[in-house]
Formats: sequence, structure tokens, C-alpha cells
Amino acid sequence: MDTPTSRHPPIAVHAYPLVPASPPFPFLAGPPIDHASGKVGTIDPHLRSANNLAYTRTLELLRRELGPHFPLEKLWEKHTYYEFVERDAPKTMSTMVATPYVNHVPTMTGGVGYQDLARFYKYHFTKENVTPPDTELITISRTVGADRIIDEMIFKCTHTTEVDYFLPGIKPTGKPLEIALVGVVAFRGDKLTFEHIYWDQASLLVQLGLLDPKGLPVAGVEVARKVVDPFGLPSNTLMAKWKESEGLAID
Repeated sequence: MDTPTSRHPPIAVHAYPLVPASPPFPFLAGPPIDHASGKVGTIDPHLRSANNLAYTRTLELLRRELGPHFPLEKLWEKHTYYEFVERDAPKTMSTMVATPYVNHVPTMTGGVGYQDLARFYKYHFTKENVTPPDTELITISRTVGADRIIDEMIFKCTHTTEVDYFLPGIKPTGKPLEIALVGVVAFRGDKLTFEHIYWDQASLLVQLGLLDPKGLPVAGVEVARKVVDPFGLPSNTLMAKWKESEGLAID
């Protein structure tokens, strides 16, 4: 075995084979100055993916060796406190960069840029009679990286308000809701730069009686409850072919 001749750690090289070779630096370092909301972009998705991954991987090395180190969990918890407890739009925006964006993926609600997002938070999120008063967020798991947090949560409430970001246009039904959420929260320094929030919209609609699950591979409250207690509910109940493999060899 060769003996290392240097005290330096090994170098990790990451390749992005789906990214075209030219131009070598397709993105500017700074945030966009102007943004036409609703305009479909022409950026290659492979370029955007490579850009985000390269940024995070580089930052992870620099932060580990040089700093600075930011308390991302505390910053995220402050943001959600302003959202759900104080319900204060200006304070919520104060935790974000100058050009942030939020995308609630199933309903495409949120905003891109300061103006749209501040408007969204003020009138369609923190405003009275938007988020139900009995809302509860239960953290299931949390992964903290160099520049982002992945939060797995259960959102519980009673549907007593028209929740613009979850159920735009749907009047209150008075029914209880349990929603499994995953949030991808990215930071630039000590400020949030974007949020991607994912959930199962079909499960939400089934719980409200707005979608008949019969004949469809969807479920209601069981989706969230299996996240909380993975051993408490059986798997594959929506897969009719599951019974066909019962008793067959697995090796």
C-alpha cells in the first residue's frame, strides 16, 4: 500500500456529463435585477441542476475549512415563527434575501421576487382567516447541510378557513386535515433564498371529500399517518398485484 506523502485531504472531483461544455459559466453570481413573473425560462434544466449542486458542494468545503458558520436551524425556526405564530409578513420577509422565491409545488402558490412574495405573505398567508387558527406543525425529520435544510413535517389543522396556499378557491369544510410535507429551504448567508414545499394534494382532496379514491392509487389521512408511524400501517395497500407475490422466493 502506498504511503500518503501529503497531509492534505483527498480531492473530490464531481462531473456533470449532461451539461454542455459551452459556455463554461452560464450563470451570473448575483441575483436577477428584474424578473418577468410568469415568463417561461429557457435555461437548460441540467445547467440549473449542476449550478445548484456545484454551489452547495463548493460552499460545504469552504464553510468547513474557513467558515462562517450560520445557525441554519435557528434561522429557519425564526422564519416559521413569524409565519405561523406572530403571522407577521414584514418580519417573515426580513428573514429572506432581497430576491427570494417560494414555491408550494402542488398548487404553484408563493411568489418570485420581493414584491410578489411580500404580497403573497401579507394577503394570502399571514392574513387573518387564511391559515387555520389550530394549525400545528410536527417535525418528523430534519437534515441540515452547508446551505440548506430539508424538513419533513406533518401539518395538522381543521379546515375552517380558505387556505389560499393549500386549497385556493376551496371554501371551508370544517374537516380535520393531516398533511405530510417536505420543505427544501435554501440559504444565502444568514437569509433564506428559496423554499420548495411538497405534499400529496390527492391525499388532501380525499380527506375533504373532494376526490373519490375508489379505483385510484390515492389515499387520505393514511398518507400522513404512515409517515408518523411507518410500522403502524401496512404498505402496498393500493397495489392490487402485491398479493400475487405473496409466498414467492425473494432470493
